Amino acid sequence: MGERTKLAVAALGTAALLTMSGCGEDVAGKPVQQANGQNEPSTPSAPDEVENGFDECALVETEAIAQAIGVDTMYITSREARLQDDGSTRALCQYHPQDVPGLNGMTLSTVTGTDAERFFAPFDKHEVAEIDSIGDATKVVAFEVDGSPTAFIELRTIVGDIGLHLRYQYDQSGGGAMPEANGTALGTIVRSAIEELPGDVAIPEGQPEGVCAEIDLDLAARVLGDELVMSRTLESNAGGATCDLSNGPASLGIIHVTNEDQVAKMATKPELINEDIGDGALVEVAQTPEGQGPLHARVNVGDEIVEIFAHYADSVAQFTTPRPEDLDLVRSVVASVGGQG
Repeated sequence: MGERTKLAVAALGTAALLTMSGCGEDVAGKPVQQANGQNEPSTPSAPDEVENGFDECALVETEAIAQAIGVDTMYITSREARLQDDGSTRALCQYHPQDVPGLNGMTLSTVTGTDAERFFAPFDKHEVAEIDSIGDATKVVAFEVDGSPTAFIELRTIVGDIGLHLRYQYDQSGGGAMPEANGTALGTIVRSAIEELPGDVAIPEGQPEGVCAEIDLDLAARVLGDELVMSRTLESNAGGATCDLSNGPASLGIIHVTNEDQVAKMATKPELINEDIGDGALVEVAQTPEGQGPLHARVNVGDEIVEIFAHYADSVAQFTTPRPEDLDLVRSVVASVGGQG
């Protein structure tokens, strides 16, 4: 993705990151902002509950996140669960100030069955700031994307064999919906999540629900190379939904967009359209140096958009253009999900 490490010293200041230990100032040295309270926020979309197990979106209330980072309202915009290559299991909840499924401003992941070596390994390539006042161990990194104003702060904390990973992104030019990262706020959010962790965290597999309930799982397994056993659905009160199905490397992510403004931004351009899918679709295979890239499809369906991201099992032979079975999977997903806004 072209991410370039811009760590504490160069971008946000090591001392500023360390304010998460409780000095009460954010990364810019200003007092923590609160939501302005000028307008009563609408009720955020409630996450679809995960039955018979841990709910990854219940650790921190959306109102508390909004207050901590200084916006009126935060919404849950997606959720997912993953069996990871290192043997741990991850469940993720995604947030944004706009109630549009798929929009990402912050994610909070819970990882079970891990240890410090495995959990902090993704930070090995970065310069790290360590905080000794949150959990058993906490590390923070900050970086930006080459050629883009987008910046990130990531915080990982471990408590026993449970890891919490907060990833916060914002626009350094001030043009985005997420405000500039606030060190104290992120620390507050993670501390709140730790307090709500149950004594025994068991991440359930889940099952497709709502607009995702009719997805052809047998077809998806044949195309992607593995049965998709983990599932999460998020349906927005304002319309639209996300579906996430996975099993290790194999996964199928779906975003159903009905928001008029977002549909206008995302609509597939006529010169890129595959005319026999929906009302026109862009279907492509991304190229990566590591191996088989994911399949990406963006499909016009009337006044809605269905976007699909599919990753393949390691057993699937590499290819660079969509195969007939990939196009069949896209058509099937669109038939199941599209038009339900």
